[in-house]
Amino acid sequence: QKTHGVFLLVILFAGLVYLLAFLHGLYSPDIRMLPDSLESLDAANNLKTHGVYYSGSLKRELNYALYSRRPPGYPFLLMILSILSPSLSFPVIFQVLLVFLGGFFLWRINEKAGIPDKLNLSALAVYLLYPGQIISSQMIMAEILLQFLLLSSVYCLMLFLKRKSSLAILLLNLCIGAAILFKPVMLYFW
Repeated sequence: QKTHGVFLLVILFAGLVYLLAFLHGLYSPDIRMLPDSLESLDAANNLKTHGVYYSGSLKRELNYALYSRRPPGYPFLLMILSILSPSLSFPVIFQVLLVFLGGFFLWRINEKAGIPDKLNLSALAVYLLYPGQIISSQMIMAEILLQFLLLSSVYCLMLFLKRKSSLAILLLNLCIGAAILFKPVMLYFW
């Protein structure tokens, strides 16, 4: 029972930290934008308004390298999220939710692997409160989504090894395949 109380405390504290980081991003929106972010947002906007996958502004002279500079997964996701809400805060909220869902997968993976509760709780706290994690979740970048897909794929692998479910191995491959669409470096690991 004590572990459940500490678990809840870690989740609440992490939620507060992510809320403060989100509010800081509202106050200083420039911290969410890197050149990669702008290219992904341009590609999402071009997909939505013109049906063209181009990672630059169509109002400027065309740079043909920007047709293939970014993998299509994240801009496509940004396009879908922009249809649901035009706010740039919406993708950040979505990414924070993915961080916490990834934390759930990490907890379950460790639990299925027989990791003691105290160590599992420590791993969850490090995962949620690692400064790079908090910063990445507040930026318009594909890193959080890649991390979530990798945690999901490990979770599906654990399910497959335990239950020998063909659905779990299918989901594992779909997660890794989707990860390639978000970060091409994953191509070397598939």
